[in-house]
Amino acid sequence: MSNTPIIAALPKEPPPTETSGVADLPKTTGEKFYDGLQFTVGKAMIVVITAALANVAKYGRDSYGPVPNYLKKFQGWFHRTLLTNSTLPLGGKGEFAERAANAATNTMVVCHGGNAFAPVMKWMENNREDIANFINRRWGKPGETEIAHERLKNNPHQTWGDIFKGRMAAWGLVFGGFMSIDAIIGKDKKTGLYHFDKYEEWFGRKLAGFSKTGKDIAQISVGTALSRAQEANKFYRFGKVTALDLYATSAAIVIWNFVSRLSAKKRHEQNRRISAEGAPAEKDDAGTMPASADARRFSDFPSRAGSFSNAVRSDQPAALSPSL
Repeated sequence: MSNTPIIAALPKEPPPTETSGVADLPKTTGEKFYDGLQFTVGKAMIVVITAALANVAKYGRDSYGPVPNYLKKFQGWFHRTLLTNSTLPLGGKGEFAERAANAATNTMVVCHGGNAFAPVMKWMENNREDIANFINRRWGKPGETEIAHERLKNNPHQTWGDIFKGRMAAWGLVFGGFMSIDAIIGKDKKTGLYHFDKYEEWFGRKLAGFSKTGKDIAQISVGTALSRAQEANKFYRFGKVTALDLYATSAAIVIWNFVSRLSAKKRHEQNRRISAEGAPAEKDDAGTMPASADARRFSDFPSRAGSFSNAVRSDQPAALSPSL
């Protein structure tokens, strides 16, 4: 009795993938350095640019010589549009609706801090192995260069589409998350301020205490109003702008990285499947799509009367139809 049916029925082991065995390799010194570098550089760059944009939009002059303050003009226009548009006006819908309009107006300006980091992030992600092994060759342990190569060699390059998806996911989730938390925790009973506003005010005053002219600001309680001169303290303004942005930027970088890498991985896997199944046919010189092997085979059949073996001799797989 033949054992062929039994053997054929046995489960087959899945073929090795590009990531087989990679999970067992430890993260190298260079990779850890890269993760820290990307996070700190990204966070610092985004926070600094965000603070600069917010300062010009909120505290800047109406114009700088002949050049109008376009950030301030845009922020005012966008805020009025959210409150008074004819489709979904937020004005008159309650305190929190107007608060949401203020938050959306602010983020439409300061989000460009993250947008400015996008080209840097794309370059770093697409050169991750080179950066990691630069560190491994100088300060890593023996064998870490080879380990990093095995772990990172199959990481697909990220396109602008991958970066954009990650950026939009990070912006949406962080903005939505902060607005939800703001609504849940609400106001402080003692001061009557929203907890987020209270924290921004506290952080700004504490940071002002590190400046020569702001030491007295740090001693004033949050519930007490500051004078105009005190509110003009640069450390105080920078602290108010960055108080929550420090946390928002940290969360955004993590989400951005995860989504953009996942997008690149899925795109890479999809391209591999398409290549394995057969690439779509390319247009010929006449601008038409060439017939598949099956189409050519059977179109020749009438002209080959008496030569059936020639009509079906081709055993090559047909190319995928462009419409698939």
